[in-house]
Amino acid sequence: MTTLTLRTAYAVACSLVVLAASARAQAPGPGQTAGAGLPPSLLVVPEGKVTMGIEAKELVELAKTLTQNSLEQSRIVSSSLTELGEATADLPAFFMAKHPVTNAEYKVFVDKTGHRYPYHWWADGRKDDFSSKERQQAVAETLASIDKKLAYWEANWKKLPWAIPAGTENHPVTYVSWPDAVLYAGWAGMRLPSEAEWMRAATGGKLKAYLQGDKWESKWLEGLKLSEAKDRRSTKPVGAISQVASGPFGHDDLIANVWQWMFDVGGYANRAPQKVWDKEFDKLKKLSSVEIMSDWKTDHRLIKGGCFLSFSSPNQMRLGVRGHAGDAETMPAIGFRLAKSPEPGRDMARSRVRIEYDYSMFGNRMPLMADQVGAERYVLSANGVIQGYHAVCVVPVSDIGYSDKNPETKGKDLDEVSRETPLIVATFMTTDKLTEPALEPGIYTVYYRAKGAPQELLAAIRTGNHELKALKAEDKRAASGKKDGKKEEKKEEKKDEKAEADKPNDADWRRILAKYGVTEEWVAKNSASKLEKIVLKDGGHEIPLEEPVFVFRNNGDPSGSNRFVAHMAAGYRQANVKPGYKEAKVTQGRDDSGRDTFQIEFGVKNEANRHVMFTLSTVLDAAPNAADVWRLPAGLTTGSTAPAAPPTNGTNGGNGGGHKMLGK
Repeated sequence: MTTLTLRTAYAVACSLVVLAASARAQAPGPGQTAGAGLPPSLLVVPEGKVTMGIEAKELVELAKTLTQNSLEQSRIVSSSLTELGEATADLPAFFMAKHPVTNAEYKVFVDKTGHRYPYHWWADGRKDDFSSKERQQAVAETLASIDKKLAYWEANWKKLPWAIPAGTENHPVTYVSWPDAVLYAGWAGMRLPSEAEWMRAATGGKLKAYLQGDKWESKWLEGLKLSEAKDRRSTKPVGAISQVASGPFGHDDLIANVWQWMFDVGGYANRAPQKVWDKEFDKLKKLSSVEIMSDWKTDHRLIKGGCFLSFSSPNQMRLGVRGHAGDAETMPAIGFRLAKSPEPGRDMARSRVRIEYDYSMFGNRMPLMADQVGAERYVLSANGVIQGYHAVCVVPVSDIGYSDKNPETKGKDLDEVSRETPLIVATFMTTDKLTEPALEPGIYTVYYRAKGAPQELLAAIRTGNHELKALKAEDKRAASGKKDGKKEEKKEEKKDEKAEADKPNDADWRRILAKYGVTEEWVAKNSASKLEKIVLKDGGHEIPLEEPVFVFRNNGDPSGSNRFVAHMAAGYRQANVKPGYKEAKVTQGRDDSGRDTFQIEFGVKNEANRHVMFTLSTVLDAAPNAADVWRLPAGLTTGSTAPAAPPTNGTNGGNGGGHKMLGK
């Protein structure tokens, strides 16, 4: 197979996954910048189809035109196996960065977050330390590794000095792993492009082998600045080869500078549907006279575009070629560029869910990105470099998790189910500290709980009342030496029978009290009618019972403590709509203190193929300034002066019984 000369040999491919995006947000025309409020480096790629893949006959001919050496032909054919067969994607309009992320742009991220800096910022940027006798001795003592210097940096980067190598500020950043790239993208409110998006930006949807034409010509190396040995040693400033490495919509450095990480899942495997791929592979075996070697790696990530080391392998300049690498690998010729969907906050959510998310509490449900809704704003330098990104967003769960057919919930309405176990309805993300709800920046799982106490708890309190009073009376009798008469015994027996009838049928009352954080001491002094709050087990967070609430739980907490940490009043209403219909809304306002507020309405499907529409309101813990210009989903209102508070009456809920009218 064709050798991709980085640190290891690369082959090709992963399954095609097209990132879904709603078309409701309007984008500027093709090739234009993204517009007001977005980084100027983002260029529009218009909606349209892109077709990828290669037929067996074409692949055999390709190998023959590139080399007469049978071994090299075998490498070309083998490394292109996952391209066999046609795969088509129909893409909505999206944005993609004009060039790969540079060292200078990545430095802002490192400075602001403390994230790991690239290896060469130490090795080349601080040669005084890297080459010192003491450091080299420490490197030599590192446990056996393919590259001891790289291994030493991976283990000790926090205590090593670093600086961007002089003169490379505008070069693509390299030595970044796939998770590094995705985390940067999330910090910047973006994501990596999918292979289909990258191909659409490179080809404009037209079938062609290379940016410059259909057949490789060695003269192109001069334009790519790869004809001389001195140009083949490292990266080049972005845009330096724009005349021959740019796509139809103005994107530079698509080839020959650095390989670029893609966002796709599926690993190194065939891209076309299995039946299509099988058919072409059978043809290939009949047509090819060279040895065919396959090397599927489903745990690897896809890279596109070739690099400065591809001068000796024209196949790597081909737009359809697919490289791959392990997602933890950091290499001198792999960088990345950014892509973005029009919907505010969506790509921050996509990127962070891919890296930082804890799915363990969701069962078989998933965050539904197609229904995500939120608001965002950028902080840009004078020359358009991202200095910060701010967003609040909600990602509804795929369904509410309640069903009449479920034995555990059969016979109970949705409100009663949520009183016993709060129901997951969404993921909430914020980059800013909030006063309402009281949250730090982070990712949270949002639960809904109807107002009132669950019936099993009320029954457990009544049972506890009786048993504790009976025990107290018995202790009193034992202490005084009194003996009960037959009349008194009969009265006690009747009380016992009533208490037994009130007991939950399937659980011990003490265990139920513990489930809701109610103590025996409280039960001994109070009746069920006095209950005003309960305590959630994970985190010990108290919630009131007089109103429906959202409860927020840490998701992906680095400490591993996914605790309930906050709550707020919840608004909701019934929506008689078909599956997939969205009535999501974002309304921006200001509270009495002048702080930004956002009222986010989102829908979650229930078992009747209708949606429950929830309203979640947020208040940022900082007064805005004139530069704080927020982007909202297209067509939604901004600038209302009323505080963004959840509804408290009428069809918008707040009465704790709204879910009873959902219909079953």
